[in-house]
Amino acid sequence: MSFPEALVNYLSQLIEQERALAYLKIDSQGKISLLGGDWSVYGVNDLKIGDLAEEKIAFLSGLLPLPEEKILLPQLKLDSDVSADLHIFSTDNKETWVLLLSVAQEEHKQQIMQQKINDLSLLREKQARMLGMMLGSETESVDYQIKLFNQSEQQREVTILFIDLKGFSSYSEQTSPEETFKVLNRYLRAIIGPIIDEAGLLDKVIGDGVMAIFGVLPSTGIPQKMALRAVLRAMNAVDELNELRRLENLPVFDFGTGIASGTISLGLLNGKEQKFLGALGQPVKLAAQLENKSQAREILIDEATFYKLAEMQQQFSLHTLLINNKSFTAFSWLYNFYEDKTW
Repeated sequence: MSFPEALVNYLSQLIEQERALAYLKIDSQGKISLLGGDWSVYGVNDLKIGDLAEEKIAFLSGLLPLPEEKILLPQLKLDSDVSADLHIFSTDNKETWVLLLSVAQEEHKQQIMQQKINDLSLLREKQARMLGMMLGSETESVDYQIKLFNQSEQQREVTILFIDLKGFSSYSEQTSPEETFKVLNRYLRAIIGPIIDEAGLLDKVIGDGVMAIFGVLPSTGIPQKMALRAVLRAMNAVDELNELRRLENLPVFDFGTGIASGTISLGLLNGKEQKFLGALGQPVKLAAQLENKSQAREILIDEATFYKLAEMQQQFSLHTLLINNKSFTAFSWLYNFYEDKTW
């Protein structure tokens, strides 16, 4: 099978720049007959044509002569503390090829992803402990069972917030996973911080979307106002981040918001090590639908939320939406960074 020259050139540059390719060819006597790439990355120096491969490259000891058609050792940890995929294969004329491809970037991506998971897990665990203390529900853990609150506390009047970065999904499809996670982490930190500061309970972080619940954690504030303030503070934090990224000619993102209030059922999911909150009810579904209808920088709220905002109502205008093929009355605020921030 032949490949287009443009594709071959692209793959060659990719392998050279991101995978640090190093290779050599070994003849039937075990001597190096050809070599190339950057062997110093892998702690191998002073290689020359005619050297005995096993004498100069320690990790080849015992692998030559090749006992089978090919060998692949993924993520081999070398003496230089660099991990690489090691490929060894033979040709019909009894020559052996040895290839090293660095997996350092893949390991770094995994570390970034794991750190993100760890950070969010710690945050959720902290909030779950606060919730348990407030409700007096520190009972013995039952693996993967849902423990509903007692009957008097099962139903809660809360405000649900959904946030989603607009245009980020298409950006991630055209960007390396490492860069995607790095950018997403910066935006999520800008968004999540204000939610926590306003006593919002972080319920879900799915990709570039966030769901939070207000009115569960202890607070003297009004849940609807706290949710709105969290959004406005998050927008300001994202605006500041965008300003810095524009100076570096980097792509920027804004988010859309859906907020709905009402009665939901709450439950605690008890795992072996931590608790998770489960929220069910129409406000959850409605907030998600409002967020889906929102534009970048737009805050869409339902009537139940609007009527609790007092003087902040003046920022919103009546907005009619089509949800599930039915006309729905909502209220919209297209937030401007330069607006008065007396809220």
